[in-house]
Amino acid sequence: RSVSMTVTTIGPWAKAHKILKSGMKPVYRELGRAWREEARFLQSELKKGIESQAPGGQQFKPLAQTTLAIRRFLGYRGTKALLWHRNLLRAIKVTPEGRAGSSSYKVFVGIHRSVRNPQGKSLYMIGMTHENGSKEIVVRITPRMRRFLGAVFFQAGKYANESVDKPWWLHKAKSNGVIVIRIPARPVFQPIWNRHARFVGARITANLNHALQGTLAGSGP
Repeated sequence: RSVSMTVTTIGPWAKAHKILKSGMKPVYRELGRAWREEARFLQSELKKGIESQAPGGQQFKPLAQTTLAIRRFLGYRGTKALLWHRNLLRAIKVTPEGRAGSSSYKVFVGIHRSVRNPQGKSLYMIGMTHENGSKEIVVRITPRMRRFLGAVFFQAGKYANESVDKPWWLHKAKSNGVIVIRIPARPVFQPIWNRHARFVGARITANLNHALQGTLAGSGP
């Protein structure tokens, strides 16, 4: 006894067959593209966060008045943190690593350890310092530094009343020759990740589905 059946295909089966015949290469290619698109989105959010001074909605601690006075003395009028030379902003890169679709493929978003500013300092380490805050930093006040600070505060009009207007640490420097400073945390990466982490997988999946539907779309076999 035999049974006969009629199968009717609906949709672009010829294209689907071609994709399946070629293996998973189109899927891997589109997956890599979806990852890179998400990475570029996060890169944009990181830069916007620095520009707005509130990455992920977490407001930066304002710069100290001493820092602003030094900036004005050196000819820079901006009051935003991490934007004096914009080196950190430019250093945030998207870098694909490995072959798309392989188990080793990944897309890096951030500041590479090898990147340095024009003075030769590691922008990665500078970024980490601002992300987490610094430990106490002991700075020895040299005569040259004291003259510079004197000029800074003279220009700022801070010496009208020496006993009140000088920074406390400048008074301290006169007694023991050193100051102890601490850079406050102004995190960028963690607040952005906290805001977007739960949506990353869904966005990548949505972009991948959209791309694959576009690959299969057509007028017919």
